Amino acid sequence: MFKLRKYFTVIFLPVLFLSFMMQDSASAATPKQTTATVNRPVLTKTSTASKGVSDEDFIGIWKYDDVSVYITIEKDKTWSATNVYRMKVDGGTYEIDGDKITLTFDSDGAKDSYTLNKSGKLVDVGGSELTKVDEMVLLPAPEDKLTQMTSFPDKFDSVDIYYPEHMLTSPRKDISHALNFYPEHGKGTVDYYSSIVVMFQPLTEEFDRDLKYGSAIGKKVMGYMLEDFIKLYYEKKLVKYIGSDFKDCGNYYSIKGYLWLDGTVFKQELDYPVRGVIELRYFGPAGYALASIAIATEKRVENYAQIAEKMLDSCTYKNDWTTSPKAVPPQPAKAKSSKKSSSKSSKKSSGKSSKNSGGSDPGDYGTAYYWTDSDGDVWYWNGYENQFISYGSDGYVDDDGSYYESNDAYEEPTYYYDDYDAYTEWNSSSYDDYDSDYGDYSDYSEDYYGGDDYGGYDYGYTDW
Repeated sequence: MFKLRKYFTVIFLPVLFLSFMMQDSASAATPKQTTATVNRPVLTKTSTASKGVSDEDFIGIWKYDDVSVYITIEKDKTWSATNVYRMKVDGGTYEIDGDKITLTFDSDGAKDSYTLNKSGKLVDVGGSELTKVDEMVLLPAPEDKLTQMTSFPDKFDSVDIYYPEHMLTSPRKDISHALNFYPEHGKGTVDYYSSIVVMFQPLTEEFDRDLKYGSAIGKKVMGYMLEDFIKLYYEKKLVKYIGSDFKDCGNYYSIKGYLWLDGTVFKQELDYPVRGVIELRYFGPAGYALASIAIATEKRVENYAQIAEKMLDSCTYKNDWTTSPKAVPPQPAKAKSSKKSSSKSSKKSSGKSSKNSGGSDPGDYGTAYYWTDSDGDVWYWNGYENQFISYGSDGYVDDDGSYYESNDAYEEPTYYYDDYDAYTEWNSSSYDDYDSDYGDYSDYSEDYYGGDDYGGYDYGYTDW
């Protein structure tokens, strides 16, 4: 145990010597002697022992210099240990004795001692040191505020996007209109293999042509967009495609795809697969879609996918566009049945089903159903607002209250299915058992994308 030593300093006062002066007096018969009285100097000794350690010296946040763990020592005689993934790994109570603090663990009652050395660091029994810090610097999480801002490169330099405090960013050199984001303190953690790319993906006019008919067709066309995007960037790296989620957000369409990717997708190649979540947002006929790609290990991909979604929400890119080709009525009409069973498509529109096949009173909040307006066009009242589904020529509401496509409507892509868990669907113990069947590209043009020719690339942020 390190012990504080007391230091003593001896201060010597200088000895002052005063001279005697003799003065002659011309008028005096006898010489007169004047003597100065001198007090004998005294040698003194003053103690300057160093200040002792107080309990306050231990209070605060301590970080291991060689391990990604923080120990927080509170004034109420409790302590807690937190890793950089924001998980509390242990905690308990403590006692202080001089320059030594002993932690008692709640988990098993074990005790661990630390000593405060003269450099102001805590040292555990194994010799590892902890440094006192002002705050815990943790890995990024969805609950973090987006306190930093950057602009996109190239022609989108007027568009800003916000991101968490403890992430770094740089423009992609291999992709136009793209930014790379990665954790500031990822080295030494599994987040070393985590990053987010946000980019503007160029589109051809076919997308603008086909995404103006409502969400029923919009879902299919966004599916083609996603499928083509995966083929463009990850065709040779794809292990398994899990599924997708589509949303009509009123002023844009969004679709997410969930993937397993070969570990060689990173420059720092891994010998096991990693996860990816792609989101594409279409804001109307502008020739581009806003895209994000979050890639991480299985346990961390949901964390970074949520951060990426939050970052996309912060992006200042907007367009004066609505997903509905008609003015959106504030209230729905009463649901009506349209008996067209003879021409019923064999495929029911997925993701939206009527909770009340007999319809509902107009504006009945919380009750979702399809309805048809006076023009024969189909809407979906989700319980709170209306969404345009399709023109009457593309689909209809049947007598069971469900929406069906017309026989000549778009063929639904084969990769759409909703019965999956986006983050835990596949966890094969045999990495050699690849499944690369993630869709049929025969139904769309390989030239559907226009603009920049990106080609393939190895995904991952720069080497540390």
